[in-house]
Amino acid sequence: MSAMLDYSRSREQLDELRAA
Repeated sequence: MSAMLDYSRSREQLDELRAA
């Protein structure tokens, strides 16, 4: 389950970088 959380966090960071 922790892996899923890490994946979600990574996706969030990528989205922020793309939005910037």
